[in-house]
Amino acid sequence: MLARHHTRLLALGDQDKPDYRALQPFGQVPILQDGDFTLFESGAIVLYIGERSETLLPRDPVARALATQWLIAALNSIEPFLMNVALIDLFYANEEWAKLRRPGAVDFAKRRLAGLSKSLGDKPFLDGDRFTAGDLMMTTVLRILKHTDIVTSDKSIGTNAPIELRRAFSDLKNRGRLVRRESM
Repeated sequence: MLARHHTRLLALGDQDKPDYRALQPFGQVPILQDGDFTLFESGAIVLYIGERSETLLPRDPVARALATQWLIAALNSIEPFLMNVALIDLFYANEEWAKLRRPGAVDFAKRRLAGLSKSLGDKPFLDGDRFTAGDLMMTTVLRILKHTDIVTSDKSIGTNAPIELRRAFSDLKNRGRLVRRESM
């Protein structure tokens, strides 16, 4: 079991200080400290916590592999495309090149989200009937575009996909809150 945890917010510039860079060489968040052990990268942290929770990482090898598959898909197949849009919107919105690039970035993101929605189909969660580490990570990644309607809009992806994705995003967020409360 993990040691009791606490949250520490970083002040502007803390991520560049040598003591933080010793914990996270890229100056990013999050990090997890469990006793004397420090881990960085959100996917690694979720897997580490999942090792201690059958809810997040089932004991059955096939179910565990599927949960891990979706966690990695969130980070490698969805997040980069959503981050392209977010970076343009949040840091470069007034740049001429960004105005030209954004429609293409949005199209790529929508294609990835359409694939996710098609795979989800009418299942309540990515792996079927249970919330896993894959759902946790996918929900976190989908929140990257919370400043837009790309994930939640009826028109964002096409046909039935947005309705399913919107429902899934809502279900995953709500289930994530329940899992967090149950584990406290």
